[in-house]
Amino acid sequence: MLGRNGEVLTRNRVSGDGYINEFDIPEAFRDADYDLYWARTSTHGKPDQANINELYDNGWRPASPKNYTKVMPDMKGKETIERDGLMLMERPWQLSAQAIAEERDSAIRLREIQGEAFGGRKLAKGFEAGRKSGNGKFNASKILNRGLERAPAEARPQYEYAGPNDSE
Repeated sequence: MLGRNGEVLTRNRVSGDGYINEFDIPEAFRDADYDLYWARTSTHGKPDQANINELYDNGWRPASPKNYTKVMPDMKGKETIERDGLMLMERPWQLSAQAIAEERDSAIRLREIQGEAFGGRKLAKGFEAGRKSGNGKFNASKILNRGLERAPAEARPQYEYAGPNDSE
């Protein structure tokens, strides 16, 4: 439908409970080469420049309202996109992928350290701990070692059967 000035007007359906997430950036309006993050700029009304400086050190930069005019029309003419003490920041996905990989490796190391510190339990024969797969993702589940020819004896149930000469 056209508005008075010829602009094409559309209507976005609000969820059934009437909730609208004012921080949502739909995938259709995102740049596939950039990761987005809502960064804290203030806490209880006081500026938090240290947080912004840390994000700058990690490759985050303020997102320009020029790149998100359809999602953030209220930000036209401003330098940054800010809402309720948060600023929309972006960085190339390559940097985010590096950060995710570092965090995953850190979590794996922490799990190993804690396992050693708290006497990591031994797995039953025939099982091994999770490991990284070919795509670099960590699988934390326990894995059955199918290389064994038969099931370990301790995994078999123990039954006693009555013989023909045994009384009931």
